[in-house]
Amino acid sequence: MAPSFAVLMGMCLLEAWATGDCPENTCSASTSGHVLLQASSLVSHKQRHIDVDMHKGTENASIRFMSYNLFGWNAFNVNPWKSDNVLRKISDWGPGVLGAQEVEKGGYGYDEVKERVKGTGVEHAGGSQFFRSEVVESHETAWKDLVGGYWLSMRRYKLKASGLYFLFFNSHWKHDYGMEQAQMVADTIHAERQKYGSPPTVLVGDTNQFCLAYQKDAIKYLKGEIAGSPVTFFDTIQDTGKSFSDNNNPDCRVDFIFASIGQWQVVQSFIDRDGMGADGSASDHAALMAELLPLPDDGVTPVPVSEYEYQINPEQGTPCPNGWSDIPTKADCDVAMTALGKTPYQTGQHSWSADGTYCINLQDLRDKMTFNTHPTGGSHGYKVCRRQPTSSVTLAE
Repeated sequence: MAPSFAVLMGMCLLEAWATGDCPENTCSASTSGHVLLQASSLVSHKQRHIDVDMHKGTENASIRFMSYNLFGWNAFNVNPWKSDNVLRKISDWGPGVLGAQEVEKGGYGYDEVKERVKGTGVEHAGGSQFFRSEVVESHETAWKDLVGGYWLSMRRYKLKASGLYFLFFNSHWKHDYGMEQAQMVADTIHAERQKYGSPPTVLVGDTNQFCLAYQKDAIKYLKGEIAGSPVTFFDTIQDTGKSFSDNNNPDCRVDFIFASIGQWQVVQSFIDRDGMGADGSASDHAALMAELLPLPDDGVTPVPVSEYEYQINPEQGTPCPNGWSDIPTKADCDVAMTALGKTPYQTGQHSWSADGTYCINLQDLRDKMTFNTHPTGGSHGYKVCRRQPTSSVTLAE
């Protein structure tokens, strides 16, 4: 079927206005305050979106971040042929800052693997961090030991294009000990932010919180879904699919790129799963990529923009229809709430024993939504479902 005039118009506008390349097999975009364009029929398994900022002076002000567990003992030692595929992902993305884990060959060989990584065009900053010297300047550093020899590294960088300073934290967590390590991470980040005036902050790494880490208290704590963290983040990647796979854990999400709330806008983000897995051709982890634009310090928290369509089921207790899926987290429910023009019931999260763990529109308060956390039933509201649009172009002031 031939594309509509609106689709063709949107694609032409994308080509004319986009400040960066439209990645292969995907072309979705939005703008800050001017035009929102989306051609979701072209979105592939690599979920990406591009925010084209129309304001002057921002063309080079975004930063490409990457988090990647290199599977060092295997890809750079036992099966060294895999290392070429690992390094190619870094070269292809060209991160301004890379947070890597397992930069070693099995308890040794950090310097050897470091030199291989530098061959992709990045400099070594320490703490398994790497940066492109033409994009950022490397400044002060800090280190925090986590549980059992695992770690959190910090580096303050300056973005050359704008003069902006930001903090980048790279981490590798021990299995389990989730809340203990999350509190250590949050407290350390908060202390460093206080030292430098609370600049924009990014936290990346392999959390080892099996198997779906975003459902664990540790990640909810860092995202402010559980109270108490002195600093809160949002997940820059909406795709909740796997980032780690082996024979015992074939479908796990344990890696993240988090950004401090109210200080960044997502330009594009995705998970590169090509060749991932213990028996794959690269690392057993996927590579995570996010291009972020620092927001002006005006005290205004941006409204999250969703790449999904939403619907509220017409009957209570009914599953999402074919092609639609449940909304898995409170953060996702909050985005749906904004898109549907609803307001939160109480704190936006509740626990009714008669309802399941999903996002609902309340039965008696149809202007209210909440994320229910009790794992059974369904009688207090109407389930909210979402899906990737099959084809749409939206023009909005």
